[in-house]
Amino acid sequence: MKIGILIDTGGAIFGDDSLKSTNIEIIPLHVILEDKTEFLDTPENVKSNDVFARVTNKENITTSMASPGELEVKYDEMLQKYDHIVHLTITPNLSGMKDVALMVTRDEKYENKVTVIDHFTAANGIRYTALKMNEAINDGIESIDELQKIADIASKEIFLGLIPGDIAKLNRGGRARGMVVGFLKLIKTQFLIR
Repeated sequence: MKIGILIDTGGAIFGDDSLKSTNIEIIPLHVILEDKTEFLDTPENVKSNDVFARVTNKENITTSMASPGELEVKYDEMLQKYDHIVHLTITPNLSGMKDVALMVTRDEKYENKVTVIDHFTAANGIRYTALKMNEAINDGIESIDELQKIADIASKEIFLGLIPGDIAKLNRGGRARGMVVGFLKLIKTQFLIR
């Protein structure tokens, strides 16, 4: 069985060649600029919209998940090359992408062909997990349960830290702010943002 791995651009690093010659494919997120301009998160679009300079200038830039239709197109494209797809979405406490993926995979045409992997990593953690899964697939692993075990280990061993550029960015952050505040409540720490 030929297995493909799908991650989104939140788990990829532009200019990184480590994903070349693997079974790992990428679906782009949407980038939304402060002026409401929206585009797909591709290296060309990021460069032409000068995203890194805008972030440096503290412009409020957000991302949005791929739509169900975009995900369906990507699954169909990948199923032309692979017998099965394992999809590593952004962790559900940071994005709704997992819910969208689970909804799309309920369609009978994806039954026993697409598995949305449970895990709690993001960014480079997703990339690392995908590379470990790709390694296992190259070593002959075809069991989705074995690939899930790789994600389970990664979820336990990878530390996910959100470090804002400054307190102002943390103060206006959406889900990340809620997650940080929840964590601080959990360890019974009081936190004051002026």
